[in-house]
Amino acid sequence: MSTIPVSRLKVHPLRGMDQRWRAQPTSADEIQDMTWVEQDGWTDGPGYRTIVADYYSSGSAQEQQSSATLTNVFDSESKITSLHWFSQHTGAIQWLIWETSAGQLKAFNGSKAPSGVFNYLRDRDGNQFNGTDRTRTYNSTPSIKTQSFTYGGRLYLLNGKDEAVVFDGRKADPCGFGNMAGQASPDVLDKTEGSDRILVTDDRIGIGSKEDDLTQGYRYKITFVNERGQESEASFRSESITFTNTSTSTVVAAVRLPLGPSNCVARRIYRTLNLYISGELVTGYGSDTRTSADEYYFHSEVQDNITEVITDVIPDALLGSVLDETQLGSWPFNATLGAVFKNTVFLSGMMTNEVRFSRPLHPEVFPSGNLFQIGDSVQGPITAMYPTKNALVVFKQLGIYLIKGDPANGFYAQTLTLDAGCAAPDSIKELPGLGLAFLSESGLFLLEGALTNTGNPTSVVKLSSYLPVLFDRINKSAIVNASAAVDRKNGEYILSLPTVSNPDPMMILKYHYNIGEWSVSENWPIGCMVTTGDHRGYVIFGSHDDTALPGLFVLSKGWPNKGGVYNVEPSYTSTHMDFGHVYSSVHPLRFLVYAVGYGNNDIKCNFKINRQLDSIYASDKSHDQRYSLDSLPLYGETKFGGFIDGEAARFAEHRPVVVRFDVSASHKGPVHELQVTYSAEKRRIALLSYEVDLKAGISQQPVPMKLGYGGTGSKR
Repeated sequence: MSTIPVSRLKVHPLRGMDQRWRAQPTSADEIQDMTWVEQDGWTDGPGYRTIVADYYSSGSAQEQQSSATLTNVFDSESKITSLHWFSQHTGAIQWLIWETSAGQLKAFNGSKAPSGVFNYLRDRDGNQFNGTDRTRTYNSTPSIKTQSFTYGGRLYLLNGKDEAVVFDGRKADPCGFGNMAGQASPDVLDKTEGSDRILVTDDRIGIGSKEDDLTQGYRYKITFVNERGQESEASFRSESITFTNTSTSTVVAAVRLPLGPSNCVARRIYRTLNLYISGELVTGYGSDTRTSADEYYFHSEVQDNITEVITDVIPDALLGSVLDETQLGSWPFNATLGAVFKNTVFLSGMMTNEVRFSRPLHPEVFPSGNLFQIGDSVQGPITAMYPTKNALVVFKQLGIYLIKGDPANGFYAQTLTLDAGCAAPDSIKELPGLGLAFLSESGLFLLEGALTNTGNPTSVVKLSSYLPVLFDRINKSAIVNASAAVDRKNGEYILSLPTVSNPDPMMILKYHYNIGEWSVSENWPIGCMVTTGDHRGYVIFGSHDDTALPGLFVLSKGWPNKGGVYNVEPSYTSTHMDFGHVYSSVHPLRFLVYAVGYGNNDIKCNFKINRQLDSIYASDKSHDQRYSLDSLPLYGETKFGGFIDGEAARFAEHRPVVVRFDVSASHKGPVHELQVTYSAEKRRIALLSYEVDLKAGISQQPVPMKLGYGGTGSKR
């Protein structure tokens, strides 16, 4: 009597998700709530907890609890709709700025912990962005979140609906000036009403030349200046003043100045040279160096926003440089996207194909001629911008463009591709050593290469080809709500996505970029997220669940729970292992799991056959992370210098063990495909590999079709 041989198939190393119908046995159909570790295995993923759970509402940190009230700072927090991180003073001060669905802007300064860490942003008049004194627009429908960039140690915030603001650590000020300055009103100054005008005989002061009975005249223009030295567009020219001087005296002019908005801290006055030469009005090229009479030269700066009238006694020879109005321009009020490249601010998202850029070193001044037309309406609107070392990447719905160059030699734009675009600006993140990851409506892509004319060529690579099932779950109408962060500690690109059942993201995809593999996790109410730019590299997200889980949360591998509300059992589900092309059928006997349980933790096993929906077998097994004959105590059971059971306590090492599941009697009939799932209810688990013992039927040797049908592949 012959016996059917038993074959042992070893599956190692375990790779990430591949949801295609035919995949390698080392791939997984789904990896839920697990992360890859450098021991080349999959372990339970991190949880999250509030960045500041509780604090004393009164008193200091050293105060007795009996004299202070312990308060949860997020108990009544609204949905967090945008989140921004920036630092000042070489990292000495670090800020988290966030926006809420209640129209608020708030700031978290960790250096002030444990009390007084949360404050509303304030404008220069002391009004708080609390949703009452000052409020921000909240869109319940999917739209681009408030975007930000940093320049000069300040954070710029813009959303295209509210006034763009810049936060300097003290106040939130309007960005630049939205309009040109008001008009000046000059006049020749009289001593008293009805008397002769004031004349001066000092050769060093007075306007106009000392010429008898010749007509002379001047015009003025005004600009506003904010405290960061950013200048508004110049006003319309004033009405001209005309007068006659004598050979011994000149006149004094009075100029009434317009008052600027609240962020105006100074006003600059510009004046023409004498509009007349030898009593004749200058209309074109004159005998002097002017190109026209309507050139304006720097006169003076009034360093307040209070003074209403100044006297003008400055002769033409003492005026400053000519005003170049082509280098002035207002902040584009409806811009939704911003980025800094080569010390220049670029703005877009104005529902046009335009990209506007600032005057170099003047981040709030946008000359009207500084713009690019990027593509056309066929590629859709501009959806995102991202600065790299060599280029500013401009994304449209269908198309990617590069802006290169520098302020000294000029900027220029070029088309990179018209085959892919970006659907969510907050999905764009730089993967160390790889390139830019970004989300398109058709999947996740990587923009790799040098982004310059030298070095490695730039290419666009699709990363999500292995995940057709998961990407079919994405809510395309709410895809703009997606956001991403890079967990540098664990080598993960974390992408939060809305699904067809919910426009608010609850699912995250993790791209483990060190090995180029994917996993997934559920129940992450991420409205927005950031990675801190310091050495710690924390991943922090703002929750959109203002009922069950409001607040700001930080990812933590040492904290398995998900805010104490959401929990998911970590699991590894293999691909559908296909035996039909090798054996007529197989009969699984046992599964041998090579795992680290980190204590006496339960490991679950179930499997399916032939792509059936129901599991055939489900069982729990427990196993220590140490061998039973090993005398070394477990973690958590020992202490330095102590004793356990009369023996000196020593720290044990976590080591893999084999957990066996016998399944031979759990199913009947031929098996052509097999899928197995391993999970851990108590969460702590590391899965390294597994083996399948099975009885195999008749061996079959597949051959290429052209050989199987006896042909040669030739058409003759």
